Amino acid sequence: MEPTSYPLDHEIQSILSSNGSEAHLPKVKCPKGTIPILRNDNKETISSTSDNYITQEEVWPKFSGDNFVRFHIRWACYDFGCPGFVQVSESAAIGGRIRPVSVLDGPQYIMTVFLFQDRKTKDWWLARMDRSSVIGFRPLGYWPRKLFNALQEKATYALWGGWVRGPTVSSDPPPMGSGRFAKEGFRKAAFVRGIRIANRDNKFVNPVVGKALPVTSRPLCYTVDGFGAAELGIHVYFGGPGQCPK
Repeated sequence: MEPTSYPLDHEIQSILSSNGSEAHLPKVKCPKGTIPILRNDNKETISSTSDNYITQEEVWPKFSGDNFVRFHIRWACYDFGCPGFVQVSESAAIGGRIRPVSVLDGPQYIMTVFLFQDRKTKDWWLARMDRSSVIGFRPLGYWPRKLFNALQEKATYALWGGWVRGPTVSSDPPPMGSGRFAKEGFRKAAFVRGIRIANRDNKFVNPVVGKALPVTSRPLCYTVDGFGAAELGIHVYFGGPGQCPK
């Protein structure tokens, strides 16, 4: 199963050739008609409203049982903890470990994902970059339109960047990203790049810079820097060591 249409991107070939080294989800061979689901016996979950959905690369020992970076999805629960997300990929393991990962002062790896609404069904699709695909990306699955109230026709805002949580997040905030401040830049700070949005004409375009704002809720703990627009999207560095006063 695939979307009835994809957002048009005239720059997709430039993006494919310029995106550098790509990190990947583990691939699992499944019998035809089945999908891989990573089971988790840990009962810790986080509730979410039904009017947002999230994809994230995250280290969460209490949930996954290890300190590896994993790719999670969320709307009212994580991954497949509740009905909702419909996976169509027979090989991509949602919740799986991402490899390889960037090294401080060393090789940098990125993971490119696409989130868009099918213009006919109004379902919200998740896809990943795939250089072997003619269109440049391959669908992983979708959130049915009926799951949402405020996302029936469009999204009103989108967020990129980092966040932290935990029992000591107020008193002793943990590191975010690489643990380095944003001003340290490439090969040190965490970053997001190639930020683009699908407009009303179903085309990927750069966000209007005046409407895309870099913000941090705790500037003594975590910073943003290097925010700007390039031909292939908006870019920004973010993160910090945490361990800062309130």
